[in-house]
Amino acid sequence: MARNKGTALFKLLLLAAVLPSPALATQPAQGNAVLIGARYERAVNFVGGLEQVAIEADVPFTLHWQPFGSFQAEYFVQVSGGAFLNGSPDARPFVEAGPAIRLESGTGGWFLSAGIAPTLIGGSEFRDSRQLGGSIFFTSHVDVGWQTGSWMVALRYQHTSNANFNNPNPGVNMVGLAFGTTL
Repeated sequence: MARNKGTALFKLLLLAAVLPSPALATQPAQGNAVLIGARYERAVNFVGGLEQVAIEADVPFTLHWQPFGSFQAEYFVQVSGGAFLNGSPDARPFVEAGPAIRLESGTGGWFLSAGIAPTLIGGSEFRDSRQLGGSIFFTSHVDVGWQTGSWMVALRYQHTSNANFNNPNPGVNMVGLAFGTTL
C-alpha cells in the first residue's frame, strides 16, 4: 500500500514539475523544431517478456528559460503511439500525449527530460491472461540523452500503471532506447 501511495505522490510531483508556468519563462523559444523519433523498450518487471515500440513527436511550447548557469529548460508536448508486444500476435496498441520538460546545456550535447502522459491501451489483458486493470493509464518517463545537430539518442526509463483507479494495477517498468531527428 505504501508503494502505491509513493507512486501516486511521485506522479503528482512530476506533473506539477512539468506543467508550464509563465512566471518562469524569460524568453520565447526561437527556432525550436519538432522532434520526430522512435523508441524500443523492454519491461524489467514483467514475467514472460513484454516489449514496446513507438513513434513519437516532441512539439515545443513557446516557453523557454534559463533556470541556472548555461542550462536551458524547455517545455514540450510528447505525443506517441505504438504497441505493447508480448510474444503473441495480439499486440496491444496504445496512444499517449502529455507535457514534458527538457533540461540541456546551452552548448548542446547532454540533456535530461521528464514527463507524464495519460495513456490509452487497447485490450484489457496480455497473452498470459495478466489483467491490465482497465484501458486508461498514466505513463511517467525520464530520458537521459545526447543531441548533436539535428540527431538525438536517449536512454529511457518509464513506468505505466492505472494509478490505482482500477484493480488490479500491475504496473509496467520499462527501459529502452529512443532516437530521433528534428524537422
